[in-house]
Amino acid sequence: EPDTVEGDIVEFVAGGRPVDEKGFIELVQQVPELKSFLEEKGFDLHLKIFCKEYDRSTGEMKKQDYVKELNETIEKLGVKDEVSVVDKVSVDVLKKEIKDSDGLIVPSLYDPYCLMPHYAMMVDKISFVSEHAGISEYIRSEDYLFDPKGEKSLIEAMEKWIEDPEKFRFKNDSTSYEKVY
Repeated sequence: EPDTVEGDIVEFVAGGRPVDEKGFIELVQQVPELKSFLEEKGFDLHLKIFCKEYDRSTGEMKKQDYVKELNETIEKLGVKDEVSVVDKVSVDVLKKEIKDSDGLIVPSLYDPYCLMPHYAMMVDKISFVSEHAGISEYIRSEDYLFDPKGEKSLIEAMEKWIEDPEKFRFKNDSTSYEKVY
């Protein structure tokens, strides 16, 4: 059975280290258009980005400049009601957050692999995955791949999911991620 939206709010999860290559700023830049697209389909949008992390010894937030730029982008675009930048959580909590959401977005500009889609698969949720993440080469449901710098790429993937969903499919013919990590 394909993954489908339940309710009138579409909630997505994204997460990782607060660094440029994760593509969170590029993702937020797409939120106004994504919001309009989803409103036309009868949905409100909410995106949680789990990326704030803290130094264990000092308690200081790491990568403060990136988090500040991310929050400034959210403010400038007027999407504070749609996007929350929150603290990173344990893998178990992240899996629960993904399970309680409508799906995962991986907007990486560069990522050698990326385990997040595995977590989404474990809880039967859709993943929209950047074609720049190494894991993308193993995703067989190519309609859910997108270019995080492409103007309409994510919207086109979401439209396919809403209009004519297919099950998210993944096939790894090589070494399992458990052995890689």
